[in-house]
Amino acid sequence: MTDVLHPYAYYFENDKLEDIYYEKLANNDIFEKAQSKTLTDSSGYITLQARPSKTGRRHFYEVAKQPGARTEYFSRDSAPHDTRVGDLLKKLKARNGLSMKIRNGKQGAYTYDFFLDLTGYNWDKEVHRIMSSEVAVRHDLYGAHPDLRMSVHRPAIAIEVIDTHYPEEKAFEAMLLATKNFPLVVIFDFVKKPNSFFSVEADFVQMTRWAFYIRNGKVWHNGRERSNITTPNRLKIECDELVKRWG
Repeated sequence: MTDVLHPYAYYFENDKLEDIYYEKLANNDIFEKAQSKTLTDSSGYITLQARPSKTGRRHFYEVAKQPGARTEYFSRDSAPHDTRVGDLLKKLKARNGLSMKIRNGKQGAYTYDFFLDLTGYNWDKEVHRIMSSEVAVRHDLYGAHPDLRMSVHRPAIAIEVIDTHYPEEKAFEAMLLATKNFPLVVIFDFVKKPNSFFSVEADFVQMTRWAFYIRNGKVWHNGRERSNITTPNRLKIECDELVKRWG
């Protein structure tokens, strides 16, 4: 967790993507090299340059956004957020044969609805995806099947881990539209209630009936479409209320 907007900058050298961490800019040789390279952020949409600040701490700053991706939206992180993302990614990558299920019922009498087969999915964190000509969203976790053929039975899965910040307005709108037009499911996980809404078990990914997720252009909760949740602010109100009610 760092307070700088762009902790890393990226550049190509000998046909290989390299990165520079901002703290290494304190080294004069690395700083000069950074100034001589064409730098971008991890998405490749934002051009960066290295410069000193008034406080003397060298850092990367935005020069321009590339045409076709004028805006990029993603939530700010926190240490608990990063820990949760890392824990989920480790579990997802450790299991090749996974199914996603929705849990119903009360403790001791649970039943499960089969939802999706996630066998063979590739998973990574902080994945940028272009949602429109104007919006690119950085998903906390993203999984997709390597088969090039698109299928509604093997949608991409995005997991947004919520601590203190929810998706911004345009990112939320883009996710609603993307799930309507393409096979994509966006699931919300909450740092304050880990494994209560979403969890990775021994051989399956589980969503409880109370999980919030976006599918087919709608927000779903408690097994039904929530047509009143069309903005991230409304989602925050609903989720915060439920998390608070559960203590």
